[in-house]
Amino acid sequence: MAKNVITYGVQDLFFGAPLKMPRYNEVGAGGGSSNVAQNDFSITGYTGQKSDGSPDGQKFEVLQRINKVQNFNYSIDLPKQNINSVGSITNRGSYVSGPPSVNLNFSYYADGINNEQRMGLSTQNQIATHPTSFITGLMTKETDRKNIYLAIDNDKNAESIRTQDQSEYPAAPLGHPFIPVTGIRDPNSASYDFLIFINSYINSYSVNMGVGEIPTVDVGAVADNVFFTKGVDTGFGIPYINTENAVTGFSGVSVAVPKNFVNNEKTFDYPETVFMPGEINLSLSRTNPFSYQSDWSSSTDGWGATRTTLTAAQTIDGVSDALKVAGEGSENTHDAFKSNVFTIGKRYRVHGKAYVKPDPLGSVLGGIYTYNGTSNELNSYDTLNAWFDFADEFVATSTDFNIRARHSGGGTTVTMKASDLFYLKDVTIEEIRIDFAHGTVLSCNIDLDLTRENIQYMGHKLPWDRPITTPVGITAGFDILVSGDADGSLMQDLIYNGEYNINVDFMTGSVLGMNYQLSGLRLDSVQYDSSIGSNKTASLSFSSDFSLDDNFGEITRDKGFFVSGRVIQIKDRFVYSGISTTDMGGIGADETVFLRTGTVAGAGLIQDDKDNSLYPRY
Repeated sequence: MAKNVITYGVQDLFFGAPLKMPRYNEVGAGGGSSNVAQNDFSITGYTGQKSDGSPDGQKFEVLQRINKVQNFNYSIDLPKQNINSVGSITNRGSYVSGPPSVNLNFSYYADGINNEQRMGLSTQNQIATHPTSFITGLMTKETDRKNIYLAIDNDKNAESIRTQDQSEYPAAPLGHPFIPVTGIRDPNSASYDFLIFINSYINSYSVNMGVGEIPTVDVGAVADNVFFTKGVDTGFGIPYINTENAVTGFSGVSVAVPKNFVNNEKTFDYPETVFMPGEINLSLSRTNPFSYQSDWSSSTDGWGATRTTLTAAQTIDGVSDALKVAGEGSENTHDAFKSNVFTIGKRYRVHGKAYVKPDPLGSVLGGIYTYNGTSNELNSYDTLNAWFDFADEFVATSTDFNIRARHSGGGTTVTMKASDLFYLKDVTIEEIRIDFAHGTVLSCNIDLDLTRENIQYMGHKLPWDRPITTPVGITAGFDILVSGDADGSLMQDLIYNGEYNINVDFMTGSVLGMNYQLSGLRLDSVQYDSSIGSNKTASLSFSSDFSLDDNFGEITRDKGFFVSGRVIQIKDRFVYSGISTTDMGGIGADETVFLRTGTVAGAGLIQDDKDNSLYPRY
């Protein structure tokens, strides 16, 4: 008997595989990178077998479960056009003016990148060696379009749709293409009700995280059609729809709804917890800010001299590899300088060490000055015969950094003899960035603009394709506490339109479980909020777009969104039941095989920990 209500506990969400798996970059055995299809990652095309171990000729697509789903909703829109005419104030009728669109939205707690991979988004997992732009798999119809399945257990006694299966996590190691479908499919799936969204296209993706909140991902999609069916079992073909006549058909590849394999010592090692706010480390920094570190171990490192002589690799008071600056006897200004290190108008921080050693037999050398160029004095230092630190922070009015001799009575006109010396060590020049320590961030949201364009031909009832409109935009927003943790000038950054990178690490203990990297962002706006009884906060908004010109940005990281993390990995031990291949011990035998090291009956099955068979997608 059917339920009179449907609760969240009796629903489950699955994605089908696209026509073709997205491509990814991998390093070959001899070095170099190759762009290959992810056929080995796909769970489509596994062949069933008869009781004697021979293939039965039937193909299966094992659905890919989306985990930790929090909500799911959908709507159907029918565009209508009213018919009217002159002389009438009442509509004569209306008709459907375009193809219907089925819109669906769901959210889930961030949990590694299992869900992202299963939805067809491009990620870098344990076996990938190169970054891949997150939307690569959405840029062609063959890898983009897929079906979405909502399963509902309508049994009145059902409290949860997910059977907690303690058996081995099934997979086919290298060299064993057959896998019994009975080891994968949920035996109760034939009694479930299903809503199947055909030809679904992801059209939005956003991530929200904040203090006191579990990080949540929101996904939106648009589909060509949705239909209801009772039971999806191994005889149920993958549904498709003809865009010309809007007729639904079924392919010769059968759908298999997977069991819910739980984490235990026999299956896979994957934390079942979600990422909590205290496990998220977030940083925001400028893209490639200028920095310089002096190196006088073998040369003067491009430094210039004005009425001085420079000598590299000198030692004074136990400090080696210093730059020695000696006078030449005239009464004038005497400088050591580094030219063309600043951009006028930008803010910099300069720090280093100095040692001033006047001629002990008589001298007017009394220290040094730091200058930006020859006219902008930064600071004065009068310590003698000992190492001291100097540091300056300023907005550049010249491209050069000068260190000038100081008169003992003050001033820059000095009679500096060849025996009057000062030494420099570890001079560092850094362009100041607006950096926000993760401790000051209250919330962060990341949104991808995956707006779709309907491509429709005359004579077709449905769109032939719904490609993503380009350029593909990215927006990111932050709420931060206004404190001393934020360095730099927001106004300067607005003027100079600097680029920023965002890095978000999701930790499980000391293990990095997931990572977001956004690059090429530009600051759009800043809003401050200060009121009685609350801390002053600032809201920052950034935007960018994906760099898709270089093979959809699969290697370059100049602009875009890059996601990496862990996926389910099968444990080393695996039990085969009923496999009839010779090296597995014969028909009906149960053999425990250690996938990497093998056994007598299955030695050398997997030689590489990166073998795709260890990372199933269901």
